[in-house]
This record gives sequence, C-alpha cells and structure tokens, in this order.
Amino acid sequence: MKKCKSDEILNPASNRCVKRSGKIGKKILKEKSKSRKRDGKILNPETNRWVKIDGAIGRKILEKQNASPVTKFYAGYKVKYKGKNAVVTARYSGTVKNLYEIRLNNGEIKDFIKYEDLVFVSEN
Repeated sequence: MKKCKSDEILNPASNRCVKRSGKIGKKILKEKSKSRKRDGKILNPETNRWVKIDGAIGRKILEKQNASPVTKFYAGYKVKYKGKNAVVTARYSGTVKNLYEIRLNNGEIKDFIKYEDLVFVSEN
C-alpha cells in the first residue's frame, strides 16, 4: 500500500496521494467517516483521528450525519421518543433484537419500541 505524507490521503480510485484539505481529499475523508465506526469511536473527518462517540466532538460529528451515537440502548439511558423525554427500562434480547421498553417522564410505559424511533440523550 502506498504511503502518503501527513497532510495527504490516498485516493483509492487513482492510487495517488491527494491533499486532505483539497476537494477530493475532503470527499474521501467524508466517505470514510460515514462508513467507519468502531468500539465506541468515530473518525473525525477534519483531523482524521478517532474520537469518542459520546464525547463533545463525536456528538457534533454524529449530529452532522444525523446518526445516533450508540448502537444499543441499555437500561437507564435517557432518550427522546417522538420528542418526549424518556428512560430506557429494558432491552429485549433473543430472537427479538433492537426493541426496547421505555418509561416516559409522565410515568407511561411503552413496549416494543424500535431502535430507530429513539434518540440518544445521555447515559444515566
């Protein structure tokens, strides 16, 4: 694999090094950051470094991508469901995956809520 300078990135289409700050370099970094998440971290497209998903910079990156910072919600996580604040009370496992039970602030319990319908706010 070809090595590039620290201010350059390898263009996979042409196998040439391009400036990170250039039009093609920014496009490559943006595509990488959208597709690359690992172990609670996400690639920062500006610095090309891994940052914590639940950190300030990670949350800003995810906001720009309209993505949730967590892949699973656990009991005690604060979330928003249809614009209302809620707390996750249970996560179903087994054959039914990514379904949750939540308790809204008014005490109402909702069952079998899809992962896609929840927006992460914070842990505990």
